[in-house]
Amino acid sequence: MDKYKVTNSQGREIGTVERQLTGAEIGAGIGASLVLGHLLFTTLRNNADSQAAEGILSALNKGEHEQSVKLADALVKRRPRNAGAYTIRGSLYYRLDREEDAIKDLSKAIELDESLEDAFFARSRCYQSLGDWGNAIRDINRAIQLNSKVYYYYGVRGLCLSKLGNTDQAIIDLNRAVEIDPTDPFIYSCRGEIYMLCRNFNKSIADFSLAINLSSNEPEPTFYRLRGEVYSLIGDNENSSRDNTQAKALEERQEEQERKKADEREEQKRKKVLADATERINNLAGECFWAGIFCWLFSFFPLIFTIYAINNGNKVFNEIDKCGIDTGKYRAFIGIILAYLNLFAYIIVIGWIIFYKLHS
Repeated sequence: MDKYKVTNSQGREIGTVERQLTGAEIGAGIGASLVLGHLLFTTLRNNADSQAAEGILSALNKGEHEQSVKLADALVKRRPRNAGAYTIRGSLYYRLDREEDAIKDLSKAIELDESLEDAFFARSRCYQSLGDWGNAIRDINRAIQLNSKVYYYYGVRGLCLSKLGNTDQAIIDLNRAVEIDPTDPFIYSCRGEIYMLCRNFNKSIADFSLAINLSSNEPEPTFYRLRGEVYSLIGDNENSSRDNTQAKALEERQEEQERKKADEREEQKRKKVLADATERINNLAGECFWAGIFCWLFSFFPLIFTIYAINNGNKVFNEIDKCGIDTGKYRAFIGIILAYLNLFAYIIVIGWIIFYKLHS
């Protein structure tokens, strides 16, 4: 679907440009990150789980999402009756676009603790990703009942309501979110998009402008892109072109920053692989050394014994031969015995090496 699409809940096009409510979804995504961060820092206060939480945070900061899930798996196995552990893992699944797995974990968390608002909110986000707006609203309603002072709960419910065509109630929810926290630019962006859907272009432009001005660092390119679309809808091509140019410049800057971060992560992975390989080589060198000593002991001494036995045995048999007794068959028998002894020694060596490798 085209990235820039303006439609109502029935899919009817509004204006000349089409897009979806991406800005609202960005704002809801911020809320999901806050939930995960809140849960992890709460877990850090528990001495028994602090190391696991620190490991998950570290993996997330490095962009190692799969590793963070493995650490969350270990936390769930250690605390199978802890609702927070399931909520953490469910939130991580959501970040990996594994909504079905996330819903299972979050439902388990709710089963263990029906007062855990974070689990209801996170499961609502999963249902939104699946387009199940009814269940999403049901869960976010429950989260609001448990805690009515969290501003982004209202922002998410406003998004869901707008998807169902209830833009009036959506605006009411977003107004409530602004009352609770008037500093979050994403809430203004969400409301600006809904005003755009309602063709209230002046209020839409005002909200996108607030979102841009409230951004602590550099604004999201989406804010400029959306405001540019509104200017386009009202025929202000000059301001539309200016905002689109600014959005493109910010997007290129962010892409460059993402490339640098990706390169840094790849360099860190390369160094880790090199360090692991060096450690394995050192361990293997040590194993080979001791295996060599073992093989030498079990092969050199039997060989020396064999040579000694053959040499002295020949002297004995030569003396017996002088007495007219044929020792040929005895020589063959002893030779076979010595050969089997050497073979047995080598079998022990090989068997030890195989056993060692299987259990190391």
